[in-house]
Amino acid sequence: MKLANTYLRNANMRKANMRNANMRNADLQGANLRYANLRNANLRYANLRGAVLRGANLEEADMRNADLRGADLRGAVLRGANLEEADMRNADLTSAGLFLANLRGADLHGAILRYAVLCGANLSGASGVTDLAVNDPRGYRCIAIAQPDGWRISAGCRWFTVAEALEHWGLQYDGERAIGDAYLSALSTLTTAN
Repeated sequence: MKLANTYLRNANMRKANMRNANMRNADLQGANLRYANLRNANLRYANLRGAVLRGANLEEADMRNADLRGADLRGAVLRGANLEEADMRNADLTSAGLFLANLRGADLHGAILRYAVLCGANLSGASGVTDLAVNDPRGYRCIAIAQPDGWRISAGCRWFTVAEALEHWGLQYDGERAIGDAYLSALSTLTTAN
């Protein structure tokens, strides 16, 4: 399907099958793409500002340099998607599956990533995200994401506010004390930097 450079603002494409579609530079601002199949779609440089992509399948989609500001991506499948340099400010990615996604250089300021799966995601150079560099022998990655009401901490499959994280890894932590101390040390660098 060739939809490159097309004007589809506010279009209703709910549950549409656009697998492998070429939508490069398409204007999809405010479009309803809820539960759409966009697997392997080319959405490079697409304007998806404020689009509803809730529950959409965007697996392996090329979304480099896409404008996703304020987009609703709750529960979207973005496994292996290429979101390099994408503008994702204030996007809602609650419960989104970003497993192995490339978010290199993406702008995630204000993005809601609560319960999002970020395992194996490349966050190198992404803004709005801080890698807390905890050397966890279990292989968990600890990142902090700036939210309008404060930082959210992601480690393994858990999400915490800073207060919840401090309590979790504090004196009553039931895991290895060295691991808890490593997390507390990383959190202290975050709280003193801001």
